[in-house]
Amino acid sequence: MTDTIIMMNFGERLYSILKERGIKANELASRLNMDPSYLSRLRHGKRHPSRATLVAISKALGVPIDELLGLPSAPMPDGRMVPVISWVQAGRIREPQDPYNVGESGEEPPLAAYTTDPAAFALRVQGDSMEPEFVDGDIIVVSPSVDITSGDYCVFKSNGKAAFKQFKRYEDTVILRPLNSRYPDLVIQGDDPDKLEIIGKVVQKMKRY
Repeated sequence: MTDTIIMMNFGERLYSILKERGIKANELASRLNMDPSYLSRLRHGKRHPSRATLVAISKALGVPIDELLGLPSAPMPDGRMVPVISWVQAGRIREPQDPYNVGESGEEPPLAAYTTDPAAFALRVQGDSMEPEFVDGDIIVVSPSVDITSGDYCVFKSNGKAAFKQFKRYEDTVILRPLNSRYPDLVIQGDDPDKLEIIGKVVQKMKRY
């Protein structure tokens, strides 16, 4: 996706720049009027900077944002951080009474990615049903705004629960296929919303190390 920026090693790059310039983290925190512990969490990947924080750090250090992100020189895109939510929240994402508002942070800190899709969210893969392409712990970014076509990976809701499979359509038959052959296909005849509701297309996979 052209509107997505990965910042998996942002903290390491920031501290490398501070070291090169002889600036201590506490000094930068003071310039930004920021809690030093927040910079520590950035360094260890426990937090990810908002767009406003990136701009503030860029100005304080005199370093272009693309350099902070480890990217070729390019303008910062408009967008927002993608929140990681739980599978329970994903299963409720279209319910009017759902307390979770799309775009707000879920059970974990926001994922280090930007997107212009206001409804996008992320999930951490559970189990081995989508191996070898997706393993337990991988993070998938899901866009409810993108059309699903046969062969796409998608998150869907069946009987009120969210799941992740490959979407296949053959005329009036939908097959939701796990990539791991040890698991059976889910076959749905016709368009029965009680049996199947597509939540969104998986548009990106991310790993954390």
